[in-house]
Amino acid sequence: MQWHYEGTKKKKHLLIPSQNSNSKNVFFEDSCNVFVAVNIPLHKLGNHVLKSFLEKHTGKSILDESTLRKNYIPNIYKSVMNQIICDVVNNSVYIIVEEITDPRGLAIANLIIDKLYGTLSKSYLVSCKELKSTYYETIC
Repeated sequence: MQWHYEGTKKKKHLLIPSQNSNSKNVFFEDSCNVFVAVNIPLHKLGNHVLKSFLEKHTGKSILDESTLRKNYIPNIYKSVMNQIICDVVNNSVYIIVEEITDPRGLAIANLIIDKLYGTLSKSYLVSCKELKSTYYETIC
């Protein structure tokens, strides 16, 4: 925010126009889609080199990761889940629940879904949840 002084009165002027949930900026929505599609974590936008590059070549101020996550990621998530549903609907599917320990030592449960018959297709990782521990009784 930038403060503008006129005499003794203070007026607040936002550098970036406020956006309510009904009027989202297409540039930021497309940017989030690109980052998600190519597996670039949004926290990379905190890198000053990347942020400066994007701002220089797009002429736009790049929003903070948390703002993008709050305002744009939920719609992208819904869109991806709808694409998965459309791909597997009217097919027999198999579901895998996998318990793993990640490189940081956290216990994780992964939910994977794919079509049972037909041509070889990609499986979908639908959900990941952190568990208290991993052993066969955790999921059962």
